[in-house]
Amino acid sequence: MRARPTKPGGTWRRLGARLLAAAVVTTLPLAGLASPASGHDRSGHGGGHGQGSDKPRIIVTQDGEVDDMDSFIRFLYYANEFDIEGIVYSSSRFHWAGDGADVPPFRWTGTEWVDHYIDLYEKLYPNLRRHADGYPTPARLRSLYKIGNIDNVSEMDKVTEGSTRTPRWPTTSSRTGPT
Repeated sequence: MRARPTKPGGTWRRLGARLLAAAVVTTLPLAGLASPASGHDRSGHGGGHGQGSDKPRIIVTQDGEVDDMDSFIRFLYYANEFDIEGIVYSSSRFHWAGDGADVPPFRWTGTEWVDHYIDLYEKLYPNLRRHADGYPTPARLRSLYKIGNIDNVSEMDKVTEGSTRTPRWPTTSSRTGPT
C-alpha cells in the first residue's frame, strides 16, 4: 500500500478533486428528481406530475419473487409519497416465463399477481385517501403497469411495453432522454 503524499498537489489531492468534480457533475442533473414530499393533493394522480413536482419520481421494477411481492404491498401503502412513472414487471435470474417453444418456464409466478394486488389496493383506496392526500387512483396504477422481458433469464432482445416506456426526464439542453 502506498503512503499518502505529504506535499501539496500530490496524488491524494488530485484524486479528491476528481471525485468532487464527478460528484457535482453526477448530482446536479439529479437535484430536481428527489426532494422531500410535501404539498400532497387529492388529484389521484400521485401529486404534481410534470415539472416542479416535489415528490421523487420513480419507476418500480420488479419480478415475481416473494420479496418483490411483499415490497409491492408496502409500496402501495406509501404510493402517495412518489410521482410514479411506471411499474415494470420483468424476469430475474431465478425465474422466467419461457417462450413457449425452446425455453421452458422456470419457477414462474405469473404476471397476474400485480393486478390482484392493485384490486386489493382499490378496496383500501377510500380509506387511504381519508388519512392522507396524493394516493394514485387504482386506474392510474393499472395504466402504469407494463410487462417487460420475461421469456428467459436476462433476456433483453425483445421489445416490450415495459422496455419502451418513456418517462418524463428533465432536460437542460435540446437533447432527449436522461441528462
